[in-house]
Amino acid sequence: MQREEIFKQLKGLLINEYGCEAINIVEEAQFHTDLEMDSLEIIELVMKVEDEFGVSIDHGTLEIKTVGQLVDLLVTLKS
Repeated sequence: MQREEIFKQLKGLLINEYGCEAINIVEEAQFHTDLEMDSLEIIELVMKVEDEFGVSIDHGTLEIKTVGQLVDLLVTLKS
């Protein structure tokens, strides 16, 4: 799966599930500040991403702050 495809799929998830504005969803966007997601929403997002992308993410070491960091992680896990 290409990076652009992963970003597009993740963007759709953020729009449809969390009501994020499409214009705000860029690689540099921070979940807490730019997308106004709280910690619980981020944990839920990670669980949804695991299901949607068929990957397993170690929640204990999760230090992802931006959309781009999550995309990078998914690219690595999918390759």
